Amino acid sequence: HRACDAFRDGDARYLEGFLAPGFTLTDSSGRVTDREANLAEVRSREPRYEIFKNHTMSVRFYGHTALVNGITSVKGVSAGQPFEADFQFTDTLVLTDGVWVLAASHASRIPE
Repeated sequence: HRACDAFRDGDARYLEGFLAPGFTLTDSSGRVTDREANLAEVRSREPRYEIFKNHTMSVRFYGHTALVNGITSVKGVSAGQPFEADFQFTDTLVLTDGVWVLAASHASRIPE
């Protein structure tokens, strides 16, 4: 939930510690972006989120790896246009030096 707050609030500093150095995001269009591209988006506040929250989550642990499935609900403005959507997501977190970091994320838009 803290990462959702960081995306909503533009808190790149928090995400610098939470996103693993090799982090990748596969978005709903199939585009893969890396850690730096995601941090740049957060720093520029484009898009700007009013709502960014995860819910309906389940977690499975495999040693030092956790798989999280759930739904992300977002609402905001991108390129001057309002948007609102829900995405099914899968996040892969790894325990590194006693800290959980996000290594990879995949999001698929849920049709309205």
